Amino acid sequence: VEFCGELRDFLAADAARYYPDLVGEARVTLLEATDQVLGAFDASLRAEALDELRVRRLATDNQDIAGVDVKLGAQVTEVNGTHVLLGEADPVPYGFCVWATGNGAVSVVSETVSSLGEGAQADAQSTARGRLAVDPWLRVLGAPRGEVYALGDCACGAPPLPATAQVAAQQGEYLAGLLRGAGRYDLGASKPCRAGGRRLDELFCETEGDAVVARPFQFLNLGILAYVGDSKALAQVSLGDSTLKDTGRRAFALWRSVYLAKQVSLRNRVLVAGDWVRDRVFGRDITRF
Repeated sequence: VEFCGELRDFLAADAARYYPDLVGEARVTLLEATDQVLGAFDASLRAEALDELRVRRLATDNQDIAGVDVKLGAQVTEVNGTHVLLGEADPVPYGFCVWATGNGAVSVVSETVSSLGEGAQADAQSTARGRLAVDPWLRVLGAPRGEVYALGDCACGAPPLPATAQVAAQQGEYLAGLLRGAGRYDLGASKPCRAGGRRLDELFCETEGDAVVARPFQFLNLGILAYVGDSKALAQVSLGDSTLKDTGRRAFALWRSVYLAKQVSLRNRVLVAGDWVRDRVFGRDITRF
């Protein structure tokens, strides 16, 4: 969805200046295997995204840019040199095809799943689907307990979490804290625990009887953002027990501010902000096209 939004921005703002006689012939088609786009968002925001994608736009020279043709429930079975095949549906011709979904698990993950053989890992594959199934402490099921961990896109817990950077970052922080306590906790127990009382500085654990048990990983959803084109975005942000939902220019401003805040250094923030200003004033650099 975000790529389609950016591609239409490119057609309307940049391609139209250099190829005014051709840009009106360009068509963007989005093939979605499920019956909805942006499934993590609220239904009202998903509907807003579809409306924004499908609306026609005017380019810088008043050329008419067609809306995105969104095909839901389109299961891609094959991509050949000229068409995208959709099973029993009519094939979709294309001149330029972008594959924006997953490519499957990397070999080290697939080999690890296979090497674990029958048992808890194999039983969980109906949900994990090629990823490494993990317990609430991110320990890989079927492996020697406390010796193999997985997080991020290659891991699948119960319930499965979205494959986003927000999840991976929180899992990484959690696992670092768990491994820091490896000298105190028995990570091979059914629940990582240690004997003795809880210290005042231990916020990472809870007391169960006479033992102190490491708390399982719990994902804190801070919100999700998505760009839909024409300087508009969707925002769904968690604020305590309530959820803030917004669309349009304000959501776009929030999307960009979060993007800048997540940069790893001041240098990167300045470079990214400079790129945005330069693109707005002079347009995208398409000298390599």
